[in-house]
Amino acid sequence: MTEAIDSGSVEPLIVEQAAETIRRHAGETMVVLFPEGSLDAPSEASPAIWENWQEFAGLAHRLHELGGELARARMVPASPGGSAPASAPAPKTGESIWASLDERALLGLAPKPAAQPEPGSASFFEAPSLAATLGAITGTCSQCHEAFRQGKQ
Repeated sequence: MTEAIDSGSVEPLIVEQAAETIRRHAGETMVVLFPEGSLDAPSEASPAIWENWQEFAGLAHRLHELGGELARARMVPASPGGSAPASAPAPKTGESIWASLDERALLGLAPKPAAQPEPGSASFFEAPSLAATLGAITGTCSQCHEAFRQGKQ
């Protein structure tokens, strides 16, 4: 996925769909799938879930939050030292934010505008990068599976 981000071949609609899927399946929706003692097949749940319920529930809710962050993520290269993205113009009425973005500028492939907004200013696009958000999502999934999946530890 990092290669796709760096090459600019990530489809915004796919990212939006993935974000929505994560939000739909994470958080409270995920927590209720594991009533205490649900250890029979097809479940791969470890008894550690109920021994460390707060941690398990926290990871499920963090994944839900990360789904929201993924929906807001900006597509910038994951490679260190890449160019800072240009600010995005406001979308036209009825246009998605993705349609209004200059993908080449966001990827650092187009020249930077003469003046860039300062971080924290009203015009600075402060969403996390797609690469960073995907890293946080996979890290959260891995952490949960390592701690709470039977036979997968």
